Amino acid sequence: MAEITVIIPMYNAGRKILRCLKSVAKQDFKDFEIIVIDDGSTDDSLSIASRVKLPNLRVIHKENSGVAYTRNYGIELATGRYIAFIDQDDFIAKDYLSSYYKAATSGAADGDDSAGADIVVGGFERVSSTGKILRREVLKDSKWARYIVTAPWAHLYKRDFLISYDIEFLDSKIGEDVYFNLVAYQCTDKVVTLHDCGYKWYFNENSVSNSIQNTFDNKLDVLFLLDAIYEKVGCNDVFLQYYFLRYFCWYMLFSSRGSRKKDIVSEYNKCMDWIKEHVPNYRKNPYIGFKMPKGENPKLHAYVLGFYFLEKLGLVRGLLTLFGK
Repeated sequence: MAEITVIIPMYNAGRKILRCLKSVAKQDFKDFEIIVIDDGSTDDSLSIASRVKLPNLRVIHKENSGVAYTRNYGIELATGRYIAFIDQDDFIAKDYLSSYYKAATSGAADGDDSAGADIVVGGFERVSSTGKILRREVLKDSKWARYIVTAPWAHLYKRDFLISYDIEFLDSKIGEDVYFNLVAYQCTDKVVTLHDCGYKWYFNENSVSNSIQNTFDNKLDVLFLLDAIYEKVGCNDVFLQYYFLRYFCWYMLFSSRGSRKKDIVSEYNKCMDWIKEHVPNYRKNPYIGFKMPKGENPKLHAYVLGFYFLEKLGLVRGLLTLFGK
């Protein structure tokens, strides 16, 4: 049994999967296995990955079912004590696994699965096709820091913890990874924040995910995501409440651009009704005023502050329609 299982979902990755695998193969931590799961690629990804000769690599093909099912399948197949996820376009620094493993096992005796961290979360670098660093996210020591990175990468999870709490990725076209991490964070206090940017998040200009939410789409049901999280873990934590409020703000500001005015009004009303029902005291949340969670981006917090100030005045819905058509 390996200490760490690295799960890489793959769909039409082409030769980019080679850079990803090369970065994992060069790790200074050696006790790991790699599971590449091809999610029904229609290009030569499967052939390319299958030709890679690594003793600890398994390449598995299945019919296309989406990234959530693919990652959940990877958790089922994993034999490691810990699980790390890497996306096919991305790559990691040489000491990535060793840094996360050390943070997860610090203070735990060998073989003691009850000690150590259930989750380790770190930062990342956003890297362009030319190698330029577009963004660098270094997490601070605070409870809020874990909510800044809600992708599955830049994390190390204890597998037994995920299994015990039945934590899976949500079958949704929006926020399947947000669901996974928000649920996980509510199920344990054993979360370690790592001051590490060893994960390299590749900026793919042609990626669908870079433009999929720039208008409202009936296929992207944000309330399905919010309901699923609420049904699983409730909403009593002030940080989780702030995350919901922040997420609603971001969703409306980002997706209103180019949307029809009537769609903006409809989506705003629908989401605001959800907030009022499930977070009835949202205006009393300490972080939608001038107080900012430690580690939060001041610019993002300013947007949240302004959004809910205008919402209190009854102006935000009308202003959002100015971005519409």
